[in-house]
Amino acid sequence: MSGAPLRTGDLLTSGPVSGSAGGRFGTFLEPAWNGRDPLGMPDGTERVFLEGGDVVCVTASVSGPEGVRLSLGEAVGMAHPAV
Repeated sequence: MSGAPLRTGDLLTSGPVSGSAGGRFGTFLEPAWNGRDPLGMPDGTERVFLEGGDVVCVTASVSGPEGVRLSLGEAVGMAHPAV
């Protein structure tokens, strides 16, 4: 028993898996470098962290036989406001 309760849908990894090219981040802290570099939003505002009401969509794909892209699906969730 590790003390970390698991629920259906929890994602486990051995650590971040960032890509070598720009924009391929392995954690949600990397795009804004933990608040150091704000991200420009489509409406012109800047953000450094998720806020209540934000929707996050994580998608993944892999190269299959003969170069065909295979989708591994997506996971969508909403950040709820702090209480």
